[in-house]
Amino acid sequence: MRRDGFTLIEVLTASALLTAALAMIWQAWMMANSTSDVIGKKLDSTVASAHALAIFRRELRQASRASLSPLPSATLSYRMVQDLDENGLAVDAMGQPELGAIHTLTRDHDDANHDGLSSSQLVLIAGDQVDVLANGLVDDAADLDGDGRKDRGLWFEAEGEGVLITIGVSRRTAREITLAHVNTQLVTPRNP
Repeated sequence: MRRDGFTLIEVLTASALLTAALAMIWQAWMMANSTSDVIGKKLDSTVASAHALAIFRRELRQASRASLSPLPSATLSYRMVQDLDENGLAVDAMGQPELGAIHTLTRDHDDANHDGLSSSQLVLIAGDQVDVLANGLVDDAADLDGDGRKDRGLWFEAEGEGVLITIGVSRRTAREITLAHVNTQLVTPRNP
């Protein structure tokens, strides 16, 4: 007996197997996409806080310890040592450091750069210039890691002759998961 084509049972079986294989491929792709999103957001928050800390480190190493605002605080103001009279030395005739304009590291509570973002932004204010150092600061009232303590998005405290800086940056994934990265670093101003 000669047989041309497939029976209905064979076609249904092949269709069911193909559907199952495609469902597994789709699920694997969705999981990979979700994992990629999580890794990307975690990396983004890590890079943002590390970038801000690098700028802090450079700025604070040039600051005068005597000009630091009182600590602990969520805002830090200081003055950097500069050669104001352009004589090649950053000290005046009395041997005291010449100090430039006040620099302030803070949350952008007052929207100083007029971009519509406020307390989630970390800014460096120096005179009329406002530089955004990081976006997505952790809300100080949040407990993102579930340890029962409130996380800090920005915090400065004295440690020896240095300043211990804490920066927490968070990002939300497509599935509305909040990922936070907190960096701390001790920076010691080189100038009295």
